[in-house]
Formats: sequence, structure tokens, C-alpha cells
Amino acid sequence: MRAQVLTPIEESSLLGTVADPKSIMCYQIPGQITKDGKPIIGGKDIDPSDFTFVGKIYPKKSSALPKVKAAAASGR
Repeated sequence: MRAQVLTPIEESSLLGTVADPKSIMCYQIPGQITKDGKPIIGGKDIDPSDFTFVGKIYPKKSSALPKVKAAAASGR
């Protein structure tokens, strides 16, 4: 886990948003391992910025949506 959290990665390989401490993607980190001794609380649920970002990365295919609704309505 330390390598995933503390190892710097190339800026050009990042796809994300501005840092959001309430994001579900923000790891909870105890103050014992931060430079200033303050914990990073992290998000506990998907917030509006998470929802928007995920929608951009994984857009719905509008042509697939009616098929799913039709199948659900018919009980399949």
C-alpha cells in the first residue's frame, strides 16, 4: 500500500480532477505518516465531483440504454 500512496508518478500519466478531500478516491491516511501530522480523512461516499468525473470517463451508450430498459420491462 505504501508504494501505491507514496510513490510519485509522472504528471503526464494522470487523468483526474483538482484534489478533493471529500472524494471517495481520496485515501484515508493517518496523521502519523503525514509531514504535518494531520490526518487525511478521505471520502466515505461518491460526491458530485466523483459522479461527474466517472461520467466523463465511462459515458453511457445511449443506444444501449433502451435495450436494457426493454429487457427489464419484459422480465428478461
